[in-house]
Amino acid sequence: MTQFKVRAAQLDLARQMESLDYCRKFMDMLSENGYNAIFLYLEDRIITKSYPYPAPNEAYTCDQIRELVAYADSRGLEVIPCVATLGHAERFLRFPQLQHLAEIRNGVKGRFGGDFMETFCVSLPEVYDFLFAYIREVAELFPSRYFHVGLDEFFDFNLCELCRKAAPDFHSEEKLFLNHVLKVHDFLKSIGKRMAMWPDMFENYHDIIKDVPKDIIMTEWHYHDDVRFCQAHFNNQTQEETLGRYSELGFEAWASPADRNINNGLSFLDYAAHYESATGFLMTSWEKNDTYPFRAFPIIAACGLKAAGANDDEAFRGMIKNLFGTEDELFTSAEKLAVTRGFARHFETASLTKLWSRGCAGIDMLPENANRTAKIILESFRDKLTKGREILDDQIASLEELIVSAEIKKDMMQQLDYGCDDKTMAKLKQDFADYIRIFRSREQEWETHRAGIIPNVFTEKIPAIGERFAKAEEILKNGAFLRLRRTHCDWYGMPKTKISFRLNGEWQVAIDGNFKPESLYIQMFEYFHTIDRKFLDADAVRIEHCGFGGLGINYLALRDNGRTLKVPGRIIDYENMVHDPEFILTDDSRFCFLGNQNMREVYEDQSQFPIMHRVDIELKDYSLF
Repeated sequence: MTQFKVRAAQLDLARQMESLDYCRKFMDMLSENGYNAIFLYLEDRIITKSYPYPAPNEAYTCDQIRELVAYADSRGLEVIPCVATLGHAERFLRFPQLQHLAEIRNGVKGRFGGDFMETFCVSLPEVYDFLFAYIREVAELFPSRYFHVGLDEFFDFNLCELCRKAAPDFHSEEKLFLNHVLKVHDFLKSIGKRMAMWPDMFENYHDIIKDVPKDIIMTEWHYHDDVRFCQAHFNNQTQEETLGRYSELGFEAWASPADRNINNGLSFLDYAAHYESATGFLMTSWEKNDTYPFRAFPIIAACGLKAAGANDDEAFRGMIKNLFGTEDELFTSAEKLAVTRGFARHFETASLTKLWSRGCAGIDMLPENANRTAKIILESFRDKLTKGREILDDQIASLEELIVSAEIKKDMMQQLDYGCDDKTMAKLKQDFADYIRIFRSREQEWETHRAGIIPNVFTEKIPAIGERFAKAEEILKNGAFLRLRRTHCDWYGMPKTKISFRLNGEWQVAIDGNFKPESLYIQMFEYFHTIDRKFLDADAVRIEHCGFGGLGINYLALRDNGRTLKVPGRIIDYENMVHDPEFILTDDSRFCFLGNQNMREVYEDQSQFPIMHRVDIELKDYSLF
């Protein structure tokens, strides 16, 4: 098996500060499971002379970082820092002292229409004055030869007056990004550091990569379950042999999966082993602010052992022994079942997308049954293991949440399909109470796992979850819904949908937002949009779409307490890019498509994003004949 030269795992300290004690525990786990580096995703989490703005309890001191670096060295780990230098700069730009450095300023709106400051303006010399002063101070704390500068997902780019003047067309916009890469690269080289970056934005700025310095390391990230090719993250999900292209151009790359499930990491390692460019492995671990990270330790550890040269079976069994101190076959099988499905972040299982939508094939029952089986077996080992209790308890809590949330989903869909009744509502209320109970226990564990770290995210979020459930009860009792069946061609897109109803000759907006399927692996799905009961008397519906990715509409129905009242009768009118509108009239897998399906084209031409594509549909009373 291939042994990768650099084997790193990430702590996302930008989204969640962790105690020094936890950071040391994490390093211990890495050093015992094949890793030789730890990757600290920092953004602004270090207070320095040039950046004194964070409160003492929301950033690390230089002395604390030196302490962590020394401990990592004692465990044989190189510490690689990351400071975002273009997008994901919201933590810097939240301070008034730095907001003049944002691309979104002076009334300029973001590419998706918002005004949230999260991207630096590359046309301002002051941006580089700040960034280079801060990077120099941070770099001095880390002996590592590598310095990661982010550069992923910066969508609010080339929007301000200065940038638009410098880059009036897309070709010059590509050059604007290239110039930023070159400036940051040259500065890092001047202080003796080798630059690493996330390369996903080269999917948009495809033509400039040949001009990028070849000593930059491309940390190629893909998070789908079975990595057999490089798939674009935003523009049309294009499939390319990106690692092969890096080999031809002379770049080094680090395969960068995530700790969401074990298959992502294991399959990515197999895929990367076929390419000369893939010299390193970086296990990413994102956004643990609402999740305790112990549940992911088995995934991280097994992938680390494989990256160090073990095969899949050796890596998994080695992880079981290292983390849990056992070789029991039943426990090993249950653990494999749990990490194969993976663990959701807390609270996302109660998101509106998950509660009000489902794939058109219905709810997949396999995950719930697998989670129940894994939970029962893992619980039986609670008092038998000699180590790994923190990990096991965190996994069991996550499995319990997944099981309860699946019950909530089934009970809600039962009422959406057949109407609200007292028996099902009582069951749903009990599900809601069980869900809140899980988070109350998580809240109490905060001081155990994150002593001194504020705020307690569970304390903050539990009231909002309770309010969401109470609102769901009201919506179900109201009973009025638009059931919209749709096809979503690109999960990474940003389609914005507005739905209006015609009452007494006037159009009234009822729904406005961005509605996606709950999973990357679902394309055709249905969403139950709650509506005011007055819209049940509408004689027509208008659907408008703008943004990236297009919108496929299969069918729709107005429903009242589980009964279909009205369905499409005929197409009244449509404008701009509307393909096959007549397909809306039949309840099948065909779909009318609103918008430009070529996301790359829309990205390259900013004027296309706000164009509204519209179809108006006359409604008729539903009949079985």
